[in-house]
Amino acid sequence: MIIIVILLSVNALVGIVDDSISFHMLAYIDLRYQGCVRSIFTAVEQAIFDEHTPQDIGV
Repeated sequence: MIIIVILLSVNALVGIVDDSISFHMLAYIDLRYQGCVRSIFTAVEQAIFDEHTPQDIGV
């Protein structure tokens, strides 16, 4: 599940495929798993835009 969330987060931020599909899937997973997506999405966002590796953030 974590890998799926990471892939959807990257797609939502970078826009490889339609962004709205990724955001809808992330919202569904977030509701289903009670907020786990927010921390992963934030970590992926920081890794992409702040040029940190996922290990620096603790993912």
